[in-house]
Amino acid sequence: GTTSSANSKIGKEIIHLQGEIRNDEQLGELNREWWLTKTLGEVKSEEGNNSRTMVDLTEAVAQATARQGEIRR
Repeated sequence: GTTSSANSKIGKEIIHLQGEIRNDEQLGELNREWWLTKTLGEVKSEEGNNSRTMVDLTEAVAQATARQGEIRR
């Protein structure tokens, strides 16, 4: 359905975002935050405010943030 295709697209966006962060250690904290906000904002505006999608986005943000923490260590 629409939700699963939306979730799949979001998953790809998050993986792409994580790859960008992983590939460029020179990015400052502010830039990382900007990237995350910008990417999620684009996905959110494209998909609309589907509550299921918003839950998945929140989960994805948490995972991306945790990965950033691992990268930094």
